Amino acid sequence: MSRVRLRPEDVTKAIQASTGNPKMTKISDGQSLYLITRNGRGYWSYNWREGASFRTKLLGNAPEMSPARARAIREELATERRNGRTVERRGAAVRRANPKPAEPTGKLFGEVVTEYLEGYWLPGQPGGEPVWMPGIADSWRGGLEGDEAKSYRRTLLKRGGIALRPVALINTFDVQRHLAEWNDRPVTREKVRSRIQTTLDNAKSRGFRDGDNPASTEIFKHLPRPKAEKVEHHPAMASADVPAFMVDLLEIGTVAARALAFTILTVARTDETIAMRWREVDHKNKVWIVPPERMKENEEHRVPLTPQAFKLMGKPGAPDDHVFPSPENGPGAPMWSKGMRDLLVKMHKRGKVKLVKDRVPVPHGFRTTFKGDWALKNGFPLELREMALAHAVGDAVVQAYSLPAHELYKVRIPMMTKWAKFVLSKVR
Repeated sequence: MSRVRLRPEDVTKAIQASTGNPKMTKISDGQSLYLITRNGRGYWSYNWREGASFRTKLLGNAPEMSPARARAIREELATERRNGRTVERRGAAVRRANPKPAEPTGKLFGEVVTEYLEGYWLPGQPGGEPVWMPGIADSWRGGLEGDEAKSYRRTLLKRGGIALRPVALINTFDVQRHLAEWNDRPVTREKVRSRIQTTLDNAKSRGFRDGDNPASTEIFKHLPRPKAEKVEHHPAMASADVPAFMVDLLEIGTVAARALAFTILTVARTDETIAMRWREVDHKNKVWIVPPERMKENEEHRVPLTPQAFKLMGKPGAPDDHVFPSPENGPGAPMWSKGMRDLLVKMHKRGKVKLVKDRVPVPHGFRTTFKGDWALKNGFPLELREMALAHAVGDAVVQAYSLPAHELYKVRIPMMTKWAKFVLSKVR
């Protein structure tokens, strides 16, 4: 009775079933061809006996390589062996005949980054099994879903075009072009440069490139550093003026007025408030969960909601309804994007808002009022203030609080409660 061979769907299921399992599983397809799975990844392997030894050759990734293609390659290698040619020496013969440096394999920088984070298969010794090399993210808090791993992917894979460059061809000009996106943020720029250097060192250790590292500190210390442009900060109201301002604001009672008051209480960005829908509100846990696609850093942000914030939101609507809808177009559409800013301008004309350095305060400026004025004067730690503004704080800070990422908002509840009490202290 002939053996039933693996089908593509069998390969996919086997790989999915291995997710979270650190042990290597070997599944036979027949005729010395095996599917090797471990921790959500798969590889085709051809095993055979050569004299008294067992030999192994890795054929390629599964499921990118179909079972039919893996069998064809196995048959090709088996035919060569039957004809007296040693499988492992095919490349060696070429190298002996042509001692020039090998051409780049085409391994992309982005692929090296992914494997550096997630791990990869390392061919074993002759006769031995392939060895799984764990990714660096395994040692970080949160693993592949932690802040550090997400930051790696965001700065090296999603920004710029360096991810699509063959890693063997990357030079200092490529690195400089990629870093140019952060010329106005020198600290972040240096962090990204260090990550590129580490990735290229990893690529060299695996034989994907040679020569000096074009992102090394030794090279970059001789290159001119971009001069950061002078940043014009958003005009921000002094914290001492906010309680009286909130009295005037809440008397207006419009959607824009409620949205602005809510934005001040939660220190959210204006576009986060404008696009807020009821499905994002967890009434049970009293938290607003802003999805990654609506955040500047492309990461989920959780905002603790005080009773005053719930009151400003009003009566809950359908899940897809906007919390602060357009007065003209109804709950299916958000309020006008400049509604809050225009309201501040109108209040200034009425003598209710003072100028800050000859400019009218803007909604975004209340984040500065909170972080750099009120919270600082009240002794709240920098990391809590940064968390409230949805700024990255790093793994070390997160680890210090000993809470899962989705529960970190809880450490900000006392601070946000005190802030709400302060800004509404004159409201009766």
